[in-house]
Amino acid sequence: MIALTTWATPGFRDGCCSICITSIRSYVMQHDATARFVAPSSPVEFRHPSWRRLPIMRHLINSEYDWLVWLDADGVIVPHALDLDYWLSNVPEAVNVVTGHDWNGICNAFIAVRCCPWSDDFLRAMHFIGTFADVGMGNEFEQSLFKSFFMRAREHQHRLLLAPSAIFADISLSSKDCQFYYHVGGGNTVDTQQAVLAGQATTGMQHGVRY
Repeated sequence: MIALTTWATPGFRDGCCSICITSIRSYVMQHDATARFVAPSSPVEFRHPSWRRLPIMRHLINSEYDWLVWLDADGVIVPHALDLDYWLSNVPEAVNVVTGHDWNGICNAFIAVRCCPWSDDFLRAMHFIGTFADVGMGNEFEQSLFKSFFMRAREHQHRLLLAPSAIFADISLSSKDCQFYYHVGGGNTVDTQQAVLAGQATTGMQHGVRY
């Protein structure tokens, strides 16, 4: 059983977030035996909003689920998506974290964590370390800390798996080959989300921002 969640700041809730939630609910209806949508609370956070996913996920980790899956609100689960619970059930037991990845490395628009004490400790540690202003990560986004941790903590590298493009694809790739979550991440977000849900394949475009 997997739990799926998302969240957005108020300015995004009536636009791309509502579309993302609609796609999640549609997926859950098709896979009601193996998936649930869980609505998060909004934690207090004074850093970039991307940091909020860490306390949200910690709060939602529950032994009722095998995996907790975070999806950024500026993307959608594609129509006729594959069974993510089945795919995750075949992930090696040593892996605790599955993230998206793009041309810039780890992309936390998609994060799946195994519901276990190690994952809870990991999310808590990432959130705590990120409270320090100078941690050598280069910018304010929490995924930079993920990158640094898995690059430097070699004894934990086996716990990370980068999702293949069938599971996670971003806007630099065409949506026609994506079988689960397509991350728009900028541009005409709502229009692109709606096009993907309507079954209209997008064409890949280049990212212009490094983070």
